[in-house]
Amino acid sequence: MTTNYCSSIPWVWKDSFNHHPAYPGIWVVYNGQRYKEYYDIRLKDGTVHRQCRPNGMSWGNDEVFNIMDRDIAEVCLLPATEHPHEDMTQQDIIDHCIYLYGEDDFPDVICAGDGIAFIPKQVRWFDSMVKDANGELVMGLMEGELTLEETLALQLPPGHNLDDRPDTTEPSS
Repeated sequence: MTTNYCSSIPWVWKDSFNHHPAYPGIWVVYNGQRYKEYYDIRLKDGTVHRQCRPNGMSWGNDEVFNIMDRDIAEVCLLPATEHPHEDMTQQDIIDHCIYLYGEDDFPDVICAGDGIAFIPKQVRWFDSMVKDANGELVMGLMEGELTLEETLALQLPPGHNLDDRPDTTEPSS
């Protein structure tokens, strides 16, 4: 089904997470999406900072703070064995990411031979906060999700998206 979006707030398609909390320790190009967890980060000048945590549009650790998103080239989500909180397990980290972001935001994972690839989901990223179909303020919506404005315009019940509509197309003869 083709989704027709009609939000009055400008938006663009962006990749969501390009790494997965169940597969830590892998360096990925930083695309602006990160979990609220600990990372090693590599800056565009090649400098590596260990055990950093994101906060707003910047990062920091015990030694340095206010490392801006725009200065980061790559990130590596830390496994529980390198987490500053020694009692954390990998499942704790995964559960925390699910709690904050939901599993729907996780990328698809493809394992082949000795390699692994992450296929990010697509997100509509808005220029300002919008209300989702349930009235919650958000900056981004996954593909197929609607804003409250779009839901009302299409007269769908709150919490539903376009994929919930019955197919009313008539089969061709």
